[in-house]
Parts: sequence; C-alpha cells; structure tokens
Amino acid sequence: TEWFGGRLDPQQAAPERQKELDKVIDRFILNTIAYGAIGWLVEEKYGMERACRSYYMLQRLQARYGLLPPEEVAYWDGGRLVGVSQALADDLPSKRRQLRIAYPNGLKIWLNDWIGEEGAADAKWTVEVNGKRHEIPPAGWLAVQGGSFLEFSVAIDGHKADYLRDDGSIGKEEPVIYADGRGEVTRFGEVATEGAIAVRRLSENQVEIINVSRKDFGLNSPFGMRGVPASCEVFNLEGEPLGSAEVRLESDYAWITARQDGHRYLVSYSMT
Repeated sequence: TEWFGGRLDPQQAAPERQKELDKVIDRFILNTIAYGAIGWLVEEKYGMERACRSYYMLQRLQARYGLLPPEEVAYWDGGRLVGVSQALADDLPSKRRQLRIAYPNGLKIWLNDWIGEEGAADAKWTVEVNGKRHEIPPAGWLAVQGGSFLEFSVAIDGHKADYLRDDGSIGKEEPVIYADGRGEVTRFGEVATEGAIAVRRLSENQVEIINVSRKDFGLNSPFGMRGVPASCEVFNLEGEPLGSAEVRLESDYAWITARQDGHRYLVSYSMT
C-alpha cells in the first residue's frame, strides 16, 4: 500500500487529504486485481473502513480469478477494445490504462487506471453490462460473472461508491452483499447506506449486518427475504448484546437506526 501512497499520512484530518488517500487505496486494490494477485490487503493503520473495503472487494473476487490464466486482455482505445499487440503499438498501457480482462470461467473485469487529468473527456469509461450502464472513473473497476457475481467501484450520482454482491456459488461461503456510499446515502437496490456495511444471509428469514461505519442503513428484501423486518438485535464489537435497534418502515427501505457502539446487527423477517 505504501508504494502507492508514498508519504501520505493516514492520520491527517484534512478532507482533501483523505480523498487523496482514498484514491491511493483504490489504485492499490485496482492494481492487485489487474495483476491477478492474491492475499494482499490494506493495513488497519489506514482506517478500518479502508481495511474492510479491501477485504470485501478483494476476497470474493480473488476466489474467482486466483491461479487462473486470463483468457483475454484487451485495452480500450476510446472507441473499441483492441488486443495487446495493437495496444502496445498505440501506447495505450501508458496513455489510457483502461483494460478489460476475461477469464475462462466467465469472469470479466474492467479496470480504469487513468492517471492523466481527471477532468479529461477520456478519463471516465462507460461500460454497459447485462443491460446496465456503469460509469467507471479513474481508479475504478467493474467485475461481473454471469448473474451470480457483481462488484464495482464506480461513480453513482456524481460520487464514488463501492458494491459487491456474491450469491456464494464458489465454495461454501454464504451469499454476501457489501456496500459503501462513501459519505453519501446511496441506494444500491437491496440495500441503501451512507457508510460501509456487509450483509450476510443466515437463513431464509434472517440476515446479519456488520455496520463498519456505524451509520443508519436501509434494507429492501436482501437475498429475497420475504415480509418485513420484525426485530433487530444489536451486538458490540466484543459480541455483547446491546438490545434492539429502531426499525423505520418507509416506502422504499426498512431503515435501521445505528446504535453508537453497535457492530453486528441481526435482522429477523416476518410475514405478519
């Protein structure tokens, strides 16, 4: 991580410095993905939100590309994808640094490592996958494998946001959703959040939420949960019960009010 960050101090409070650090962390994660590396994570000294971002945005994706040789590597020239030979002839790995990697298991990853002027017309890369358009900004990426896996770090309504949805089809891991609005309330469909949360399906009527940022969050039938949230139990970092959290039923989401020391939330659904 320090190779990308140089002398950036994670303890500096200035918002502009924190945004710069976020971009550094994003480029670290992006390059880890681009080179097919496994096992690298962001250190806790950069903040728990960033450490968790690297964990959730890398672990499940690495399980899908680890030890697999790419089937195809192509670079975006501004109008089309071209092969590596043409990309080298056009100096695209230096000038644009926007590429797509395809793996034999159907996984496809789009990476935008643009390092020029961020306001340039070519800085953002718009990609359409499965009928949905994604605006990939510099230091952003998109990964898709059929309908079972979706991950992105893209621009939503003018700000950067992160999302992962894995149905758990690889190995024996439970389905998981990770989402981070990065300071802006962002609606991702099944969840809505300003901060970082990780949602895991425990049973047909119960989900677990790790509230990394300790902000309010919304649920909209994640993993096909039926009914409405009937209760929400809260536990602190040590696993001690803190009681229940308020659940507000609104037109689009069931909003859970964060508890000050709340870390783990168990939400049970009921049809009545």
